[in-house]
Amino acid sequence: MKQQLARKLVPVIACLTFALALPLVLAAEDEIDPILQYYWKKAGETAVRLDPTQYNISYSYTARTLFQDVDGEGRKAITDSLVTDFYYTGGQLDSAKVRTGEEKLLKKLNLTVPKLFEDFYYLNFFPNDTGGEELDIGLITDSTAKAQPDGLVVIDRKNYHLRKLYLYYPNVPGHLRQTRSYRFTLQQGFVFPDSVWEVGVVEAVFGLEDYRIETGISDIKVTIPDRHDSSGLEPDTGRSN
Repeated sequence: MKQQLARKLVPVIACLTFALALPLVLAAEDEIDPILQYYWKKAGETAVRLDPTQYNISYSYTARTLFQDVDGEGRKAITDSLVTDFYYTGGQLDSAKVRTGEEKLLKKLNLTVPKLFEDFYYLNFFPNDTGGEELDIGLITDSTAKAQPDGLVVIDRKNYHLRKLYLYYPNVPGHLRQTRSYRFTLQQGFVFPDSVWEVGVVEAVFGLEDYRIETGISDIKVTIPDRHDSSGLEPDTGRSN
């Protein structure tokens, strides 16, 4: 597992670095390329429709996490590991059962997928688009929205669902910087993350500390209620979380 997570992490960081380094051509909201606006709208609608947290369903998955410290030369040292089974109903966490590792580590683990389509961003296509299965959309947040990230949204060009996210958060309390990256999978008609990476620099007592948290998600199981109960199959678009 350690080798698999390490291999996955390299392209994630490379893609995020490349995305943030590219020159961006930003436009005011009323000047957005109509094609870009079309894809963003479709992606937003699809994100709601395929979001398991928006439905009255139950689902569970297993998360295997490595916590790492990184020295000044980029060398990683695994400090802790955690295997946890998560159970949800109606988008709310019912329980988290730790199989291996210390339960206190759960406080460091954040697997929540940000709802990017609910916020305003300056959008742009990237010049490396080759017309393949994936479409990259760049995000730059307004300077007044301190909690929002910059980064890259990768969607399926044909079906519009999320495939990857590469996000940079410059204003996380206690952090000098933080990046969060996701890879997604389709399970029983819903989109779930199957990998989540968090890389950051925190302000510690004796200076700055670099860390990585790498999580692989597996054994995703979805339980859909009786199909005669239509309330469980319609997204709750009024939910605030």
